[in-house]
Amino acid sequence: FMAKASKIYSTGSSIFPQCAEMISGKKMIISFYSLYDSFSLYNVIERNLECLNLGNLHKAYSHYRLCHLSRKLFMPSNISLRHAENALVEDITNGAWMIAIVDLLFLDNNAELANLRLKQYFNDGYIDNFFEALIGPQTNTVDWKKDYYKNIFQTYLSNASSKYPYICYVAAKICQHERKTDDIVRYSKYIKESGIVDQLFKEF
Repeated sequence: FMAKASKIYSTGSSIFPQCAEMISGKKMIISFYSLYDSFSLYNVIERNLECLNLGNLHKAYSHYRLCHLSRKLFMPSNISLRHAENALVEDITNGAWMIAIVDLLFLDNNAELANLRLKQYFNDGYIDNFFEALIGPQTNTVDWKKDYYKNIFQTYLSNASSKYPYICYVAAKICQHERKTDDIVRYSKYIKESGIVDQLFKEF
């Protein structure tokens, strides 16, 4: 059906339009990034969030796009955080939104609140969702994702201390994922020094 179109408006990188273009044998994809700048995209999405009766997952991603675009436009961090929080409200089990929220708190130099948010997510039963998004196989499938998650990993490692045991726990799990045994021991030591008793830490 798409191959019968004269033009396809898309991100420019989606496989579905590319497949249709190959079937048609002619160039027909127009990226909306060539039509709108980041500011225009932000306004279009924000104005039209409720114009269609979409499901929660669509709304969640729209909020996340607003978060991403607001960062790109150097808007205040509280605006980006609000969009990320809205994404999580719509899609409460999505670890990617949790990671985005914690990353924004780090960006705002608020490691204390980042630590508390991690505690909340883990105690609410979303620990597997969080780590699937953070160190799952999809995090190193393409180059930009490798760089993106490498920077996030470094943020946890550099903020880990005995004051923030849940940040240390994530740092230790990252080191476990990367098979850095000495660093696992160091971050585990910070967790012990915090004096906080948590079944999560005992199991680890």
